[in-house]
Amino acid sequence: MEEEIALIKQLKKELTTSLEAENRKFFIHVKDKIFAVYSYSFIEGMEQYVSYQFWTNEFPVLQGKRGVRIISKEEVEETISHSLFTSLYKHSVDGIVDKMNQTRRPVVIFGEEGTGKKPVASILYMESGYCNHPYIEIDCSLLNAKNWSYLFHHYNSPFTDSHNTIYFHKANLLTSEQQTQLVNLMRDTNLCGRNQVLLSYNLEVGKEIPIKAYEFINQFPCITFALEPLREHAKDIPMAISLYLNRVNEEIGKELIGCKPEAMDLLQNYFWPYNYRQLKRVVRELALMTTTPYIKSEEVIKVLGKERREKKPSREAIGVELKDGNHLKTLEQLTKEIISYALQENGGNQSATAKQLGISRSTLWRYLKG
Repeated sequence: MEEEIALIKQLKKELTTSLEAENRKFFIHVKDKIFAVYSYSFIEGMEQYVSYQFWTNEFPVLQGKRGVRIISKEEVEETISHSLFTSLYKHSVDGIVDKMNQTRRPVVIFGEEGTGKKPVASILYMESGYCNHPYIEIDCSLLNAKNWSYLFHHYNSPFTDSHNTIYFHKANLLTSEQQTQLVNLMRDTNLCGRNQVLLSYNLEVGKEIPIKAYEFINQFPCITFALEPLREHAKDIPMAISLYLNRVNEEIGKELIGCKPEAMDLLQNYFWPYNYRQLKRVVRELALMTTTPYIKSEEVIKVLGKERREKKPSREAIGVELKDGNHLKTLEQLTKEIISYALQENGGNQSATAKQLGISRSTLWRYLKG
């Protein structure tokens, strides 16, 4: 009886959303069970009704399955609303949405850390024909052998269901064996035909798309979407800071107006190895630190100096591979990698990097843009 009351209470919370969608599928957690729910909205006479059908244990409870989550539509919307990338460039995803909805092909998203891959995946879900069905996120950085086995061998695995969106976050962290298993499963079970499949790959600073990603791209007619790093949109940094400052002001009860010109110049010329995520962290720290309406250059120098110390890779971790597979890399590839390592050593400071390498800032910038 207690379980039934809890279930009815949860269904009431879903009523408004279910009324808006003619057909919908979602999951409800009650104690140690997950209920798969199908809702159907209809009109009879002058009244609108919702019919619910539900089953228990279509999926086992996933809280104990590290790296596998069923995410509610509301949580997906929150991911989008909190993203700086989507605040600035949501329109850039429109073309991918159109292609995806026309073909149902898998989408592979590439980008450096912090460029907004997860928010982009969220937008693709919200704009797809499956937005009223479950969104299942598989974080490859959290999977262990037991949970990987569950995904492939358990009869209640999300891979056995249909009409959902399945997002593989940080697919670059799959081992070669795991990736081959996943490709075989996708092909043999028509996973991509039954569901909308999304994958994201983290790119290292200055590196090309990893060779292993092409195993997916070559096996399936994928749609690819590359996210540009923040440093390639330096002109948009003032707008990004303004948008995020408005949010931070509400949270911490301040009325910051913006940055002094010298402070903004420093922020626009920083390398931002961790992109929008790093920008948000830096702006928040500056907002907490400053005692005037405008953020000053000395405050920016202090915070960015701390970023450089904390994010600087060790010299032992730096190296340049001469070969790409069985082929020698070109001189241009090697030059870009050396510049990338030098930038990391200097915490993203382009002036210090140019000085260390004995080149002008304009030459450095030309290599970065190329």
